[in-house]
Amino acid sequence: MKRDDWGADVIGRLLLPKEAAAFLKCKPETLRAWRKRGLGPAYTKIGRLVRYGFADLLNWARIRRVEPANQIPLENVEPPHPSRPTLGRKNEHTNQDAEGYRGES
Repeated sequence: MKRDDWGADVIGRLLLPKEAAAFLKCKPETLRAWRKRGLGPAYTKIGRLVRYGFADLLNWARIRRVEPANQIPLENVEPPHPSRPTLGRKNEHTNQDAEGYRGES
């Protein structure tokens, strides 16, 4: 199924694992691994066939949405001061990182 084909006709039908993986932007192997571990979106078994309901995929994705608690608008965030060392970045004057480790020059 092409990316542009996600329309109203898809909502009511069952999707192949390949189509479900394309919608979730993962590999079909990932869906298979999740099924074996009891994870991932709900699915339907028809004999040996596995199918995914579009509404189940949407619901599964929605309940995993993470909304950070401390959202600060970007216009209120100050850029780091150039003279203050930050974690993992060395101060150019002392050759020390934020924890005081002196690395080799």
